[in-house]
Amino acid sequence: MTNKKTMAFGCYFFFVIWRIILIAHYEGWYAFDETYHISSSNAEFYKISLYDRAVYINDIIRWLSEYIGKSYYVYKLIPFVLSGISFGALLYVLYHVVTHTYSIVIFTFIISFHGVIIYNHLYIREYIWDEAVWSVLVFLLYKMQQQGQQIKRIGFGILYILFAFSLTIMQSGYLIAVGLTLFALLAFVLNAILKKYAVQLKKAKYIRTVVWTGLSLLVLLEAILVVNRMGILSSPLPKFVDRMLNIYGPYWGHAYFSRNFYYGGIGLVAGVIIYGYYLVKRRNDYADNVIGIYCLGVIPFLAFNALYFDCFPMRVYAPYLPVFVFAAVLGFDLLAAHTFCKCIILLFSLFAVLKPEAEINIKEYIRVPYLWNETNFNNYGGLVEETQTAIDDGRKCICIWSDEHEAAAFPLDAEYLLALSDSDNASNGYTEEDLSALLRYLEGTEEPYALMIGTHSDFQLNEIDEDFLATLLERYSYSEYERRAYLFYIN
Repeated sequence: MTNKKTMAFGCYFFFVIWRIILIAHYEGWYAFDETYHISSSNAEFYKISLYDRAVYINDIIRWLSEYIGKSYYVYKLIPFVLSGISFGALLYVLYHVVTHTYSIVIFTFIISFHGVIIYNHLYIREYIWDEAVWSVLVFLLYKMQQQGQQIKRIGFGILYILFAFSLTIMQSGYLIAVGLTLFALLAFVLNAILKKYAVQLKKAKYIRTVVWTGLSLLVLLEAILVVNRMGILSSPLPKFVDRMLNIYGPYWGHAYFSRNFYYGGIGLVAGVIIYGYYLVKRRNDYADNVIGIYCLGVIPFLAFNALYFDCFPMRVYAPYLPVFVFAAVLGFDLLAAHTFCKCIILLFSLFAVLKPEAEINIKEYIRVPYLWNETNFNNYGGLVEETQTAIDDGRKCICIWSDEHEAAAFPLDAEYLLALSDSDNASNGYTEEDLSALLRYLEGTEEPYALMIGTHSDFQLNEIDEDFLATLLERYSYSEYERRAYLFYIN
């Protein structure tokens, strides 16, 4: 037990240090939509911003910037602390329910190095808040079942329900808010029902039928995906198959989700199935009471498989992925007594991390974190630092930002500032004539200027005047950053 406890503390320490290393490695890098919250560091803009998603993060940013300071590391305290809470809550429960220390190491390895989880742990959005709440629900459900006194069980049950309903008020979309709360309450109810009728369920013949049907469907799905990867299937495909396979089609999100979990992540799915079968067929009583926790890991996963969500699937599912990994590791723990099985578990874990099939290239990811076709980090720090250096060297500055959030998040002493969209993503009405006038001014002036064009601005500029950016690229020297951000040197 001492070795197990020491390993658990060591794993948590490793997780914290590794997250600090990652934050330091990506210093100055932000996702574009993080600026919706970082802009709250600007006191005046905070009062007038129209952005209303996850306003509690705006409030936290405002408080941190006022009392601690405005910097990359201050802002990243939010995902750092919340990811630490999430991992700590899950590690605590795992420590108490698994038999083998090896399982704790495997869980730490997957959570620490899985690309989707890393992204969420660096990402200042509501998704990291959702992950922390979902993991705390696991902790509360476990603690509730371990209490001997009725009053303590009721207390933890009330806390669980309050945290479940907090998901409602923390979401921007009504359907998502209601859905998440219902998922959490469903796990709570199933925990109570399945515990009460455990004996009857173990005797029920239909349980075996359900399990084997699920396994058969999983094998069929895997076969379809493998055959498609070999190029044997040809178009046109039946609609349900196309939705599952075609990441370039209108239902790309569903196919993207399937590829992630039924190629590289197939080991995680297998672990979840193994433990699910064990739960309904084992001979002893349900002393460790993990059925509700298992449901918290499985219900969101099943929902994303069975339903089509018009969303970016990996960033929306990311908050529930650590609990899914938790459920898979419970299955791994059943097999971890044998050396051969340990090797298979390690292989599954390595495959899930190194080949997730979420269109993540590991070498590219080390340079810049991203989720394919969804979001990526950009080197705002490098762009702003070079621009400030140009200003300090005596150049006048013209800044063109995609929207007012970027301009507020990264204030520069600019002579001219153009924010192409307002704080509600509505166009600020710049025209082709405005851009042409700017080009004529730059061509006629002899003064040294630095013209900065921020991330995502190129699309909007091309919609206004498709020749504007091409002309700048042809006439002036420049530095280029991710997502076609530029700093042009005039004269």
